[in-house]
Amino acid sequence: MCVWPLMLSRARAACAAPVEVKKGGKQMEKTNREYMAEPARVERTLQRFTKMTLHELKAVQQKKRNYAEWCMDGVIAIENLDREKAETMSYMDIICFLHNIWGDDRYAGIRNGDGTAYPSDLCQDFTYKMLARLLLDVQMKSVPIRLFMELPLKAFYGYLERISGDALLSGEYRMVCDEYVKLKDLSTVELAGVYEATIKDVLRLCNNVFCMAWIPTQMELENYSQSIMSAYRLVERLLVKSFRLAFPEQFYMDRIRTRYAQDHKTA
Repeated sequence: MCVWPLMLSRARAACAAPVEVKKGGKQMEKTNREYMAEPARVERTLQRFTKMTLHELKAVQQKKRNYAEWCMDGVIAIENLDREKAETMSYMDIICFLHNIWGDDRYAGIRNGDGTAYPSDLCQDFTYKMLARLLLDVQMKSVPIRLFMELPLKAFYGYLERISGDALLSGEYRMVCDEYVKLKDLSTVELAGVYEATIKDVLRLCNNVFCMAWIPTQMELENYSQSIMSAYRLVERLLVKSFRLAFPEQFYMDRIRTRYAQDHKTA
């Protein structure tokens, strides 16, 4: 008997159904947001999500939407990693590579046909956009990702700050909220207010901005470009920088590079 549909239906029910709790002898309804904001639930959700492997992410993405490959193929080629070993990378290892490779000026990026190179920051922005679209694309097929996307921003950042003791995370939360409010005015999709916003709301907003066409009569080119760049930085803050601040020891390249390196056999 296949249990996967049953597991997914239970996860959907957990995200959608209100929970009845007793307080002061009265029945009170706990909203989905309150339910997902519980520290123990945030912890379990993040533990499951960050352990997902590249292979698992590829397995649930839709056909012909190779977001995972677009995120990692350049990194695997530049670092000359073993592709079979790379399939076992966890989410934390993936974002460590993305941050260190494309965020380092020493790496030239993917070469053009004329021998010149794309600026590394453009490669970084592209991979972050693909990472956001990957999570949006597969959330209905993956229980860990669906639950991660339902986490309220305040609970997410509050938990990371609590376990790491890094006060910078509260500042990151405020900056994410500020950018969310600014970009929300441009959105063509209905989104939650900033204090009720979840990770999914932020990624939906960013993806909406990425898909936005420039209309000269409605927006200056400079403002349009700034909005796109703000969406890139928002994805980076939410999906990469938050974890880097909370778990700095997991962002050292030397820690993971040898784990996925090709085996060099000597004669």
